[in-house]
Amino acid sequence: MVLFFLGHFFPSAALGQKTELSVDSIFIYRDHWGVPHIYGPTDAEVAYGLAWAHAEDDFSTIEETLLSGRGILAEAKGKDAAMLDFFIRFFDVPTTVSSEWKRQISPEFQEVLYGYCAGLNAYAEQHPKEVLYKPGLPYTPEDILGGYMLSFLLFTGTTGDLGDLLQGSLPKAQELPGGSNAFALSKNQSKDGNTWLFLNPHNSYTGRYSWYEAHTKTGSGTEMYGALFPGGVTVFHGFNRHLAWAHTFNYHDMVDVYKLETNTEKTQYKVNNQWFPLEPVKVKIKVKIGPIRVAVKRIKYNTLFGPALEGPQGIYAIRNAALNGIKAAEQWWHMGASNSFNQFEEALAMDAFPMLNIVYADQNDNLMLRSQTHLPQRISGPDWNGVLLGVDTGYIWHKPIPYQHRPVRKNPESGFLFNANNSPYSCTCEGIEKAPNATLAFPGIQTIETNRSHRIQELLDSLGCPDSPEAIRRFKYDRQYPKDGYVWNGFRNHLEGAKPVPEDLKPIFDVLYAWNGSAEKESVGAAQFVEFAKRLSRISGVPLRFIYLRNHQPPPQQIHQALRETQERFMEHFQRVDVRLGEVQRIGRGSKIYSVGGIKETLAPTETHPLSNGFYAADGGDSFIMEVCFSSKDSVEARAVQAYGNSNNRSSNQFNNQTALFVKDSLRKVLFYLPLDEWKSKGYNPERLNE
Repeated sequence: MVLFFLGHFFPSAALGQKTELSVDSIFIYRDHWGVPHIYGPTDAEVAYGLAWAHAEDDFSTIEETLLSGRGILAEAKGKDAAMLDFFIRFFDVPTTVSSEWKRQISPEFQEVLYGYCAGLNAYAEQHPKEVLYKPGLPYTPEDILGGYMLSFLLFTGTTGDLGDLLQGSLPKAQELPGGSNAFALSKNQSKDGNTWLFLNPHNSYTGRYSWYEAHTKTGSGTEMYGALFPGGVTVFHGFNRHLAWAHTFNYHDMVDVYKLETNTEKTQYKVNNQWFPLEPVKVKIKVKIGPIRVAVKRIKYNTLFGPALEGPQGIYAIRNAALNGIKAAEQWWHMGASNSFNQFEEALAMDAFPMLNIVYADQNDNLMLRSQTHLPQRISGPDWNGVLLGVDTGYIWHKPIPYQHRPVRKNPESGFLFNANNSPYSCTCEGIEKAPNATLAFPGIQTIETNRSHRIQELLDSLGCPDSPEAIRRFKYDRQYPKDGYVWNGFRNHLEGAKPVPEDLKPIFDVLYAWNGSAEKESVGAAQFVEFAKRLSRISGVPLRFIYLRNHQPPPQQIHQALRETQERFMEHFQRVDVRLGEVQRIGRGSKIYSVGGIKETLAPTETHPLSNGFYAADGGDSFIMEVCFSSKDSVEARAVQAYGNSNNRSSNQFNNQTALFVKDSLRKVLFYLPLDEWKSKGYNPERLNE
């Protein structure tokens, strides 16, 4: 519980900031859970404080995020980062950001970016031993915005397409990152008379997509509380005194791959029966190998369809709608600064998010779900799901579906909204709907349901529409596979397809066959299913998500092999196959290790990786959970929890101080209302960093 008082460490004007920062007036208070509460006269000064506080807790990840936004991470980390640097340079992200950011970003938000960079550079100057790559200094607004754009590109799965081509194979279906649940409940539906928002992203516990909790307040009254990624300059999802919002990921199709028709020499390509020059462009990156940095070059081609690369059967171009995210950071800033539904909608109308759904609730009992994705306006006819033949300019899309035509639902009669990465048209108690016929004009719009949305529908059918926060929690913490979901149906088909089962495989087969789909810690069969599914995916060569989503039925011998490998693993490490999930699945870091339930694609999921001792270590899934309540007294209260803690610094008391709550499905109260002049009187004593 410490107040950090920031002194002058970095000349903010060095990067081009017009407004002089009064750094001595920035205050950072840390509550018992290590959450920084940051106060400053202006948004730029608060951004300075946010950068400093976050750097104290996870400087290394912020640095890597910004280096990757510039396309120089491999210079610092070596070959493992080379693909990422090539990826961002293949799409010319650093060049685009450098030439466009001052034109597209408002002067007011430019000051915020400069303030954040000043804070981060000041921290790096004061803590040089933490800096991985000193030639990367100073960090600039371009690095920040490049990091945002890179994240959006990664969320589309384009790295998989590019990776396939680089390895000499055709692009395959990609298992996209991302996942989340969000629920909103109207006071007219809730028994307690309050409006609720439950936000529950599913992310990794560490790395560029790990959550950091913060509270910021400026002298002008702009205030927001929530969570953000490393390198984020403002809250991504959270609340203020008037409203709250959550994000979920969507699976609209934003990427297309085109096979070009070229001449024999591959110097020209044909479009509309005309030949165009196919001019090679060198993509250069540097890769750290031992003590030196080696220049690596790869040829790409700039075409009408997008940047192109030579693949197994010719030249392939990739077109990605996520390249329009340069203003996303500013939109988040305006969203958090909004104090009414109208202002929030004005912020959304900036249309700066290439993807994401927004689930919203406010003090006036407005609920909303909006799908913001820049789904391309494609012509009807071609099979946009496969590799297209790039011979017609009609296949080249330029603009997204107009903002006003995208899926949105406001104030449903049922008083309940949800999204679990399913189709945005299925979001209320009325049941799972199909996309309206009008969406047929928009090829690529998501119409599929997820395994989790099928489970929500199953719970709606059995429990009715939620009418209390307790009822929402019943949904949120559910760890049961739905019996009509694609995972359960696909899994049961695999077991049936395994028959007749060899006698020596009956022990593991019987455990799996008797499993009821529950992923509570006491469940026998859940851990075995996780191992079996991963083994079958590897053996069959089908990504884990698609082996069920696309109803892939491997031949019996592949299923038998997956069963055999699963049985051997459990027998080797536990000398039996009837092991409970909680016996083998663990979460924690440092000395605090706990059993945890949940598996992939349950409403309360846990992602794991296997350890050499037979256990499974949780590394993602439920990560940051928050409940926000607007009461009839026009006040807001919130509770939250993280999987580990609010710091990635091993020496911090907040490195792992929330896991005990997390595994009990418990939340802690969020400290929001304490005025600046009351912190010291409550025992939060000041400390000067420069002393």
